[in-house]
Amino acid sequence: MTFNHSPLRARIKKKYWTRPSTYFPGKGTPAFPYKDELLATIFHNFRRDIVNILPPIEQLHDIIVRMTPEQFLHRGVQNFMDHIDDPIMEKIWRIVYNEQYRDSEARDILLQDITYRTLDFLEIVFEKMMELKRIRRLSPRLLDAEYQYPLFAMVAEYNLLHYEQKDTKEVVQRMADHVDFFIENVQIELLLHSKNKMICKLYISLTFDLRIRRIAGGVIIAKGSC
Repeated sequence: MTFNHSPLRARIKKKYWTRPSTYFPGKGTPAFPYKDELLATIFHNFRRDIVNILPPIEQLHDIIVRMTPEQFLHRGVQNFMDHIDDPIMEKIWRIVYNEQYRDSEARDILLQDITYRTLDFLEIVFEKMMELKRIRRLSPRLLDAEYQYPLFAMVAEYNLLHYEQKDTKEVVQRMADHVDFFIENVQIELLLHSKNKMICKLYISLTFDLRIRRIAGGVIIAKGSC
């Protein structure tokens, strides 16, 4: 199951984007007579579009059930990279970065719509994964920060390299390695625990010895360790 994709590219190919409700040019007035009005229109439509980068919360359970944690996180990174690799989106992201210290709405987009919304979303994701016993029981708020903040830094590096037309293979690989490393560390105890459970059940069924269970190779699991 794939995440949602936005129809922004189709919208932007029109003569101009939908203007915010606060701006209604009169007859003969240029569509964008001032920079601030142009930026307001760009930000207005961009905020509507980036909502669709993440899947709807009401679909999360079904998605997580059908995908492993590793598949889910890799898919999320890929979908975001597809979004920022779009030539139009690349230009808009650059505008948002450039305007963040001058325009409060640009700051709100980066902080509220991108950073905090992503962290809040991942907190829900990790909580659901814990409920389904897909990952270890840890603080979901800690996990979302440990996972996402390094990705924010790598995406920023990627954008700068891409803008300068430099090779991005290394940073893309670091993103993939980051996902793998994160998953390995949040799953490792769960996987070992499940493996021991399976071994215990196998030898119980073979020996019916509930006091001491002997595993091939001489390793002994005492009663109660399973």
